[in-house]
Amino acid sequence: VDLTKDAFKIVTPNVNSGTASVGQSLLLTNVNGLVEFGNPSGIGITAKASSDVPDSSANVLRDLTDCSVPIVAGNMYYFMAFGCYDASSTSIGSRWTINGPTSTFLAYSSSYSLSAVTITNNQGISAYQLPASNNSTSAATAGNVFKIEGIIVPSANGNLQVQFACESALGTITAKAGSFLKVIQL
Repeated sequence: VDLTKDAFKIVTPNVNSGTASVGQSLLLTNVNGLVEFGNPSGIGITAKASSDVPDSSANVLRDLTDCSVPIVAGNMYYFMAFGCYDASSTSIGSRWTINGPTSTFLAYSSSYSLSAVTITNNQGISAYQLPASNNSTSAATAGNVFKIEGIIVPSANGNLQVQFACESALGTITAKAGSFLKVIQL
């Protein structure tokens, strides 16, 4: 570590392996002081929507802006997306899902509001962008919530991305700022 008047910097030996990408950590290994880029087990990365994202297309999936996290082939990850959304009318439904790189294992569930006392609950999902259709209503015009949770082992590097769709072009679903995606390497 080099200290200067206003800051400090870490001087490291040559990088042994890996390629740095957004959201990864610099790992100092205990084998010969080697340096690698990666995501150590148990360390999480959180991506958060910085602004509201409206959608009024009829059942066309849209990326939830800023809710994307890089994942690396061969690693196992737990992921959880959670957030709030508004509906222009309670008669407008939605769907919430994920997209990402090819994988050798993918299992997740999703849930989101249907009425004041019920939710749409999708279990046993093992492919991206499911379910294929929206539910038909929302519990309220403000304060609806969604949750997506699962495990993935990607077979290619890429980004895990939260997506959503509005049921009808006659209304709008607006994902709210602060909705987030948390990914933890296991």
